[in-house]
Amino acid sequence: MLVLLSPAKKQVAQPLEPGYGVTLPIFDSEIADLVTGLKTLASKDIANLMHISTPLADLNYERFQTFTPGHYSTSNATP
Repeated sequence: MLVLLSPAKKQVAQPLEPGYGVTLPIFDSEIADLVTGLKTLASKDIANLMHISTPLADLNYERFQTFTPGHYSTSNATP
């Protein structure tokens, strides 16, 4: 399987307005496997792997560490 990751430079972290539904990802088990592997990487490894700056690698490192696969709801989803 080939996976392409594209780190977002900006993410709008505002709650969904009432009435928006949350869709579930199709590849939930693959997401869990991927995130489990990414959580083992240091920020420096993420920078090298993704060819991104150190600040962006640090940000993505934090995102990977706090991401919980299978936990999708209107409180943690954005449009």
